[in-house]
Amino acid sequence: EMYFMERRMTKPVARARIKIKKRERLSRIRLALKYE
Repeated sequence: EMYFMERRMTKPVARARIKIKKRERLSRIRLALKYE
């Protein structure tokens, strides 16, 4: 049971990190377009 609990805890964290990375990439692209 502990294994499944750990999995449930880690999955949302991984998803949040992916979302943050996507937001960072979008913000960098927007900045690059602004300063071109």
